[in-house]
Amino acid sequence: MKISFFRNYNYSVHPRFPKNKVYIYCSPTIIHHFKTNIMPTIVVRHKVGDIDAWLKGHQDRVELFAPAISSFKTFQDTDDPKSVVLVGEVTDMEKLAKIMQDPKNDEVKARHTVLEPIIMSMSVDL
Repeated sequence: MKISFFRNYNYSVHPRFPKNKVYIYCSPTIIHHFKTNIMPTIVVRHKVGDIDAWLKGHQDRVELFAPAISSFKTFQDTDDPKSVVLVGEVTDMEKLAKIMQDPKNDEVKARHTVLEPIIMSMSVDL
């Protein structure tokens, strides 16, 4: 995957963008967070093919994202049991981008039955 940086409010991997690219959109607020060493909170939403397989993979996700995320909470949509949300504190956005683009992690994604699109958003200070 290739990383592309844009100025906006969200980070997302979306089907209408070219495959094998991760787009990171940076608002002035996000840039401020990185310059002041404030850990930004991210929200990650995606669907899964098998919720039981995905839930069993929790420890894999903890270990995979540990270099870039200090902690995260896991949520499941009440209306769609195959739709999940992770809310986490990013300690290093560059490491997170490298983890997301590393082809060896595709096997973990397949084992956990993660489906595209994967949408990541960050808070905006108003």
